[in-house]
This record gives sequence, C-alpha cells and structure tokens, in this order.
Amino acid sequence: MRDSVKGQAEAGDYDAWFRQEVDKALASADAGLVLESEEVERRFAARRAETLRKIGNQ
Repeated sequence: MRDSVKGQAEAGDYDAWFRQEVDKALASADAGLVLESEEVERRFAARRAETLRKIGNQ
C-alpha cells in the first residue's frame, strides 16, 4: 500500500515538473525564441558528423 501511495506522489511530482517544462517551452515560443527546423537539422547533422569522426579515430 505504501508503495502505491509513494508511486502516486512521485507521479504527481513528475506531472507538475512536466507541466512546468511545457509552460516554459510555450512561453519561449510565444516570445519568438524558436529555431527553424532547418537550423535544428543543420546543428544535429554537425553533431552527428563530429560523433562519427570521434568514433572513427578510436
């Protein structure tokens, strides 16, 4: 029984944290602090290339 109550409390904590994160993201988007999908793709392509370069140099 205690595990069930503990699990519900943890789920509630996670739910509150998640809602705060969503609210922050929405506020950022409303403020225009967003990246175009092409920019995100470019950044992650560079990260993938760097990771592959590091793996190749082992």
